[in-house]
Amino acid sequence: MHLFNCGLRFLLFLAFSVSLNLKAQEPKVFSEDATAFITELGAFMQSASDRETKLAVQQFSEAWITGRYESPLLKEIIKTSNLMLAQRMRPTPAFRDYLTALNSFSETTTTKSYLAWHRGLEPFINGKSLRQFSGFLESTLEVNKNRVLFRSYANSWQFRNGSYTYDYDTTLVIRFSNVDLVCVSGKDSLKISETSGIAWPLTNRFSGNKGKVDWGNFGFDPLRVYA
Repeated sequence: MHLFNCGLRFLLFLAFSVSLNLKAQEPKVFSEDATAFITELGAFMQSASDRETKLAVQQFSEAWITGRYESPLLKEIIKTSNLMLAQRMRPTPAFRDYLTALNSFSETTTTKSYLAWHRGLEPFINGKSLRQFSGFLESTLEVNKNRVLFRSYANSWQFRNGSYTYDYDTTLVIRFSNVDLVCVSGKDSLKISETSGIAWPLTNRFSGNKGKVDWGNFGFDPLRVYA
């Protein structure tokens, strides 16, 4: 009985020590110094050992260290990370998904576009709804990685070619230039070629300008039959 009590006390002491050590690695606020921040973030994310998180941290750290992000964006990322800490968001899924979303932007993305995207993200951090926060980041991945504007069980609206940027005009918008919009439904599809417009990703709206539709899939000559 005495040996059992000693063993139990040892296990409790060990668990308490591990708990203190983990808490010591969890900052209440990240440093505003860029070099210190990336070190602190790496230590904070170490509690998550899954492959997806490690890859997100690695890709983000490389972009941070190699100077991909300009000074205003560095400050915005630190600010956002501190807002997430204040809401007690954990390394997974919140920080992992945030870093993954940042990694999904192309290297040609402008700082203005990044900052506009962050303005759209901020209400979802303060909203205290992790589901809505995750949904916003997931929709970002759909646009940046999968080139999908809208997806449902029945169909999806995708875009190809052209270019796009994020902007903020009372709400988050995405401005498209000379893209091909494709609606895919089962084995059928409809394409609007070379169109431009504005998408409101939070409400699944799109306002287009110009564009061309033909019925080549049905055997009609696209040069003669089109709208």
